[in-house]
Amino acid sequence: MKLYTKTVNEIDELKGKKQQLLIEKAGQEDAKRRIREMEDFLKSERHELSEYDEKLVRKSIIKVKRL
Repeated sequence: MKLYTKTVNEIDELKGKKQQLLIEKAGQEDAKRRIREMEDFLKSERHELSEYDEKLVRKSIIKVKRL
């Protein structure tokens, strides 16, 4: 009976670790997605600025803060 209890405890511990890893992976995938969105946004914008654009600056700041 003692071996059974030990095995059950180990299984529970491993399930907890697996759940934590899945949560971490989801967070990493979300960060990667946001980085790709920022890359796409930067690629779609003009690279040459002829004048200051408050709207563009605000949009950029909001996207950077989310990362």
